[in-house]
Amino acid sequence: MDVLDTPPPLKPPTTFQEQIQLLKSRNLTINSEESALKVLQRINYYRLSGYMLSFKENDVFKNGSTFEQIFQVYEFDRKLRDLLSGILELIEISARTSIAYHMSHTYGPLCYEDSNVFEDPSRHQAFIATVSKAIEDARKGHELFVEHHVAKYAGKIPIWSVVELMSFSTLSIFYSNLRAKDRKKRR
Repeated sequence: MDVLDTPPPLKPPTTFQEQIQLLKSRNLTINSEESALKVLQRINYYRLSGYMLSFKENDVFKNGSTFEQIFQVYEFDRKLRDLLSGILELIEISARTSIAYHMSHTYGPLCYEDSNVFEDPSRHQAFIATVSKAIEDARKGHELFVEHHVAKYAGKIPIWSVVELMSFSTLSIFYSNLRAKDRKKRR
């Protein structure tokens, strides 16, 4: 689209009943409109539309595709996500603990601030900026352990506390920039 082109207007909202009619007009079999209506009232049509893609060909549903099949795939995905989220949380907590323990005992409580601990100093600087923002956001949110370290230790926050402020993505960036010998200790 050229800078001067005007974007097309957004589609108008559709009622739940109109959504059902749209699906039917695109060759989707709906065995129970009442059940489909209840599903659409609980689950955004847009969320379900991602699950519809494998049932479509050129924006039309393949013969024999049903709303119930799409909902079954959605439910399977939801239940699988629920099962995995508990396991992933345990893995994430264990990774945070293991990294913080090793790094603090090897390099000290403020090891994450020392660029010499990392393979790539330029990546370390970007990491520090991300961590500083996480600490500042935690201060704005009145996170008690951050306020404690600001008041008692002049804002010096040890690695075992900082890992709790990092997103899992930031923790991954931190880990991937550790020296090889420190990454091997964690495996």
